[in-house]
Amino acid sequence: MGEDGLMRPKRSDYVIRFARLLLGLIFLAAAAAKGVDITSFVRQNESLLWAIGLPISAWVETLAVIIAFFVILFEFLVAAMLISGWWARLGAGLSLSALIVFSLVTVFAWLNNVEASCGCFGSFFPRNAVMAVIENFILLIPAVIAIRPTKALKKHPPVAFWILVTGFVWVGLFYYYPYSGSSLRKGMKPELPVEVVIPRVGRIFVWFFDPECTKCVDQLRLVQTLTGGGTRVAGITDATDGRIEEFILDLKPGFSIVRVSQEDYRKYGVHDGTLIEIKGGLITRLWSGYAMTSYTAALSVGN
Repeated sequence: MGEDGLMRPKRSDYVIRFARLLLGLIFLAAAAAKGVDITSFVRQNESLLWAIGLPISAWVETLAVIIAFFVILFEFLVAAMLISGWWARLGAGLSLSALIVFSLVTVFAWLNNVEASCGCFGSFFPRNAVMAVIENFILLIPAVIAIRPTKALKKHPPVAFWILVTGFVWVGLFYYYPYSGSSLRKGMKPELPVEVVIPRVGRIFVWFFDPECTKCVDQLRLVQTLTGGGTRVAGITDATDGRIEEFILDLKPGFSIVRVSQEDYRKYGVHDGTLIEIKGGLITRLWSGYAMTSYTAALSVGN
């Protein structure tokens, strides 16, 4: 037993310490990555909520925001507990439960064609569902080891405190000051294709759509009416040239359509049917699909 009253660590104690540190760093990285582009994570949650049968409405978006912040703060908390040793066994138990829940959610999303990427590490390290589930099940091994009791490891509560404080600051910083490559949201400067000419004076609208999306087809006339059509609006899609040509022949949109790759379209981080307004190079307003169907949205575009 040492001078501080702790037992001298055995080899098994070092294994437990390593398992806790490994899990803590992984949860810390996951929370930090989501926090950089929390808008993308919110919209992934929206898609999952729609997949379980909830309506496309404003309150579901609010619920998605709450879930996103809860998950990120939960991951920061688990990381703080495991890395500092403060309530480490509880943190290990929470990590074990989280890995199982996250795997089930990922499988559900994959079976329902909700997302191509699991979103575990935000939009920076996209991985498919199969890879994510395999990784989670591998991480169950250190989680089981980390939950084992030991009285030989020191606890450092101040470390947990500073991890949590840093996590709050990190999320807040990127929430209020989004970087240019994050999912499109109000107040940021979008990186759009060169074909979309953004005027120095006045405004332009950009509509993100899928020609095979029934909701988008229903919105087309409304988009034309609200924006005035012509050069005041541009459509962006990742559809094939053939599908775009059919869309133009059948519906005659009356404005230019720009095709981008699936990867670039996914980086915009918006749902099909989203309309954005750009003034002075910045996004001044953004209407999700459900907002585009409301009379209030129609009036606000005209202002």
